[in-house]
Amino acid sequence: MFTRKFFIRIVVLALCTLSCQAVSVVKATLIPTTELASIPTDTPAPTATKPSEIATALPQDRSPSADDHTPVISSVDLRAEKSGGKMTIYQDILFKDANADVYFVDYELKSATTGDLSVKDGAVKTPAQEQRSGGKLTGIWDCGSDSYEATFTVRLNDKAGNKSAPYEYTIVCGQGEVQEGFPDLFDDNRNGWELDDYSSIEDGMLRFRNVPEDESDWIWCDACSATPNQNIVSVEASWSNTPNVSLGILIDDDFCTPDGLAFKIIPDGYYKISQAVRDASGKWSHWRTFVDWTKSSLIHRGQNSTNVMSIFYEFGDELHVTFSLNGTRVTRVRVYGYNGSKECRPGVYADGGLDANFDNFSISNSNP
Repeated sequence: MFTRKFFIRIVVLALCTLSCQAVSVVKATLIPTTELASIPTDTPAPTATKPSEIATALPQDRSPSADDHTPVISSVDLRAEKSGGKMTIYQDILFKDANADVYFVDYELKSATTGDLSVKDGAVKTPAQEQRSGGKLTGIWDCGSDSYEATFTVRLNDKAGNKSAPYEYTIVCGQGEVQEGFPDLFDDNRNGWELDDYSSIEDGMLRFRNVPEDESDWIWCDACSATPNQNIVSVEASWSNTPNVSLGILIDDDFCTPDGLAFKIIPDGYYKISQAVRDASGKWSHWRTFVDWTKSSLIHRGQNSTNVMSIFYEFGDELHVTFSLNGTRVTRVRVYGYNGSKECRPGVYADGGLDANFDNFSISNSNP
């Protein structure tokens, strides 16, 4: 029998406001301008087109009114670290309190796929200035070497007796067996990435630079192979500048489907999932949108901030993929044009104008 507990350490983070940049109309090498011309700015927020197979609802941004002194949790961002066959998940709780008197954090375990789990509440000692402008609490969850999922809610209490609305999130624990040659830390090109004039491996990263603004650069690696036994692909993505164009992870390169499907994020905090459909001659025909540009507090918007993007493949008579951002499931979709192959070839891409960075590209057999 074992017990898992949260231990809270306080990290103060001053939250900055990012200015909204002009929308660039971008035409990719393999995709038309119509795909990226609709990227929204922060105002107004777009209406999401959600498929029927949404697995987990995204948390919504909340902002207090001028006369509301109830603490507000804006997001819980998840980060996973693996070491020595064990996993640790960090929960970064971003919050504000106009009265700056939050003093206690309260967790509740809602459900789990294993037993003998417990949580420990804790004191909040964030200084008043940071509580008003924006602070961060970090919860630490030790998964150990076990594989399971657990759903929690977290609330913040202030000295006046106010409680924030409960914020729900799910952690996924599981080390799994990592495919040989991975994670790719990009200290060399041992996995045969198909580099070009705009992509390179340097400073421990796969980098995209100087991609023309009317193109997108899509690349794959020879050794990248997602199979039923190696069905989780993940990568750490970041940007060194913040134009309003996207980077992303790709599910395949003509191995299991002729139609490229991309999971995209942009610095303004939106994501999109769409598939480039080709006709019988192999030419681009149209875009199939699964989820249109949708704002998400899961996305770390800051310059050089890391976002962990992952794909879980479910091979069968049909191919389904589940996309996750920073440890939280976003959407599950069926891949059109699946040819029945039990091998897909994932990759990454960046749009012109964005200085994109990728690191820790991993292929493993964990559960999503």
